Amino acid sequence: MGLRPRVLFYLEHAIQDASLTRAGERRIISKRMLYVELAADGATRHLHYAPYLDYRPLAEGEPGVDAI
Repeated sequence: MGLRPRVLFYLEHAIQDASLTRAGERRIISKRMLYVELAADGATRHLHYAPYLDYRPLAEGEPGVDAI
């Protein structure tokens, strides 16, 4: 799995109530980050942790984004 290209998407999910903050903005009562990984074959999977912690930049000599 670590040698095949993947794309990581994240979604920010927030729920607001009708109350206003002192700044006049709606109060957020719940906020979550959701992560979905898309494999080269089109398969998707929901990731339940912070997967970006396992990612690293491409090293010198590895195929670039255009090549992938």
